[in-house]
Formats: sequence, C-alpha cells, structure tokens
Amino acid sequence: MAESVQWQPRNGFHFKYVLGGILILLGIGLIAFISISAFDREKSIRKSIENDIRRNRYSEAEAGYRKLADRKKGALSAQDRLDWATAALRGDHPGAALHVLQEWVEKSSDTPEGWIIMLDLLRVLGLGDRIIEAHDQILSNQVARRSPTVLMTLTLGLLTDLEPEQLRQRLQKWVAAEPGEAIAQAALLQRYNENPLPEDPSRDDRLQVCMNLLDRFPTSIETRIAFVELLLTSGQYDEAGEALKQWPAQVKESISHQRLLGRYLQDNLQDHENAILSFQNVLKKATFDWKTRYRLARALKAAGQAEKAMTESARMLEIRELLEPNRLEPIIRQAFPKGKPPEPKQLVELLDKIGLNALADAWRIWLNDQNRFKLDRK
Repeated sequence: MAESVQWQPRNGFHFKYVLGGILILLGIGLIAFISISAFDREKSIRKSIENDIRRNRYSEAEAGYRKLADRKKGALSAQDRLDWATAALRGDHPGAALHVLQEWVEKSSDTPEGWIIMLDLLRVLGLGDRIIEAHDQILSNQVARRSPTVLMTLTLGLLTDLEPEQLRQRLQKWVAAEPGEAIAQAALLQRYNENPLPEDPSRDDRLQVCMNLLDRFPTSIETRIAFVELLLTSGQYDEAGEALKQWPAQVKESISHQRLLGRYLQDNLQDHENAILSFQNVLKKATFDWKTRYRLARALKAAGQAEKAMTESARMLEIRELLEPNRLEPIIRQAFPKGKPPEPKQLVELLDKIGLNALADAWRIWLNDQNRFKLDRK
C-alpha cells in the first residue's frame, strides 16, 4: 500500500505559524486602532469643552469634564480638575466645584491657584472651620506657603467676613441654580441662624428645611451643623443631643462637632468637665475663636476652676479686642494695599498675638525672601 505524502513547506515553515503571525499583527493593529480612537475621542471631548467655555455654556463644560473622568482612571490632570471647578463656579454650581476641589486636594495640591479657588469658595459658604482645617495643609505645602496670594486669601478667610447682603444674594442664587446639592442651602441657613432678619424664614420653617435636606442629603455635614445650631438656639437640647449622636464617626473630632457638643454638654447637661474638654479641642486648632474661649471660661468657672477661668476670660477679651472690626480693618488694608505687594509687618504681630503663629511664620519667611531678593538686585 502506497504511503500517504504530507505536504511540507520549504525550509520547514509551517502554515500554523503564518496564521499565528497574522493574528498577532491583527491584534496589534486592533489595539492601535482602539488607542487612536480613544485618543481622538478624548481630543474631541476636550475641544468641545473649550468651545462650551468660550460660549459661557458652563453646564455643558462640566458634563464634558465628567465624561473625561468616567472614561478611564487618571484621565484628568490636576489642572483639569481646577478648570472643571472654575467652570462649575461660573455656572453657579458650588457643590459640584467643592467636590472636584476635594479630589484635587487628595490627588495633587501643589498649585497655588487651586488653594485660592478653594479658600474663596469656603469663605463665601461661611465654612470657617473648613478654612482652619485647610490651614495646616496649606502651610505644610512648600509651594503654597510661598505664594503671597495664597497667604493673603488664607488670612482674609480666617479673620474677615464678606458683606452680609451681597453674600446672601450670592447664596440664594446658588440655591436656585443647584437644587441637587445641599451646600448652598446649608450655608444660607447658617446665615439665617447667625443674623436673622425680619424677612427671613421663621425658625420652624428653617427647622423643616433642615430636616428635609437631611432626608435628601444624609451625608451633608454642613446641613447637620445648621440643624444642630438651630436646635441649640431654639432651646431644643434633647433633639440637639440626638442629632449630634448621628454624626458620622470620622468627623466627630472636627472643630464644628466639638464646638456644638461642648455647647450641648454645657447648656443642657451641665456636664462642665466634658464641655471643657470639647472646647479645648476646638481651641487647639482655632486659637483665635474668642466665642469658644468665652464658653470655656464659663465652663471652667462652673467646674470650680476659678483661676483658670479668669485666665481664659482675660485671653478672650484680648483676642476679641484685637479682632474688633474697626481695629482690624486698617491693619488688613495696610497689609494688602490694592495693586501693590503685601506689606504684612503689622499683620504678622497680630497673627502672633491671636495664636496663628504658623501663619505668622509663613509671612515672615515671605518677607525675608523679598528682602533677600531686593539685596540681590542691588
């Protein structure tokens, strides 16, 4: 029987290797095609964002940045996030801007521009405690702490407030423009709590708004602050205590929670010893908070610590006098003259006196750098 003859390619080159090579080349080509398509798609989205911003279509620009973020992890650069936050603010969406800025802080916080945007936003929202908490982050960042604009924005955010009427109008505009976020509504409620006007919603109406907001936005710490503040000023201490218990564990050591907890312990339970601890926790970070220092002095006196109470009371009076608006305004005006570099010598003395020593040191370093620069130029 004749033996079957198998076809053999010359030089022993098998057909299966040819097929394998073709498949590999096809795979490489497909990957390259997908990569090019993805690049083209990203380029198209970025071009669309540029056009939207140019035409003042900020909501569309925000949507474009959201598409970029959703496409793949790490698609957004630090500058992308700052541009996104800027677009959100121009579109009157402070909640969206704050979310993006928080991501920027977590991932890359070396750009002075980002801190300036963040601090200005926190100031408008009345989130002074958040500015105090950002203080340490800023001053531990070598780039940010050497920026006079960052230091100026931080100083103003800590020591001064914006014009109340303009602030209310801005917040009301934000509330109307961003109903899907709680931050502006909570800020407006806090303004009502701090300085109620005859035309403001009644206390009962504000309580109802707070409760509705907490139902919709249970993780909104700012709403919790406004709610507990309103309960305490209304004398509803039991409800305030229950509300304080419901705060997330990770923020129970925050300045805001400790201050409100101290007030609850002092005014409702007469638990002066624990109130003292809460107030002291606040003053570790907010050394210039003379209102909390006043409460601490009261708690110390009630706890039988008369000498310490007198010391705290004297310190409270000193800080309150130093921060009295008519005394503070000329110092601020001299420190930050319009159209000129800062001249913060008098301000540095004030910062040291009220306990903001790290900020005073940052200004001193900046002044030394300026003086060295002037000497080098001579």
